[in-house]
Amino acid sequence: MMTATQRAVEALTQRAIEALSHRGSVGAKLRAAGALLGELTEDEEDDRDADIRQGSTVAGLSAAGALLTGVLGIIGCMIATIGNEFTGGGAYLLAAAVAFGLLASAAFRR
Repeated sequence: MMTATQRAVEALTQRAIEALSHRGSVGAKLRAAGALLGELTEDEEDDRDADIRQGSTVAGLSAAGALLTGVLGIIGCMIATIGNEFTGGGAYLLAAAVAFGLLASAAFRR
């Protein structure tokens, strides 16, 4: 099954072949083919922009989740420490450290 992008590329390729096969000057044929390639480039840019927006949404949600986990881990540690539950406080701090560490690793990766 072909995707919409593949169908668009196939249609534009057929149109380019038809434009080049008609009689006329070489310049007219090249201009027609160039116009069709311009359409293809715009479609590819739209697809790339959609992919970037989707990736930005996922990255933003991941960052928000890591920050929320880290902050709640620190708050849980304080509550556990006040109640003399030092093992529980350590577990909360471990969760906060892992969340903040993964967030920092993702943010500063090259």
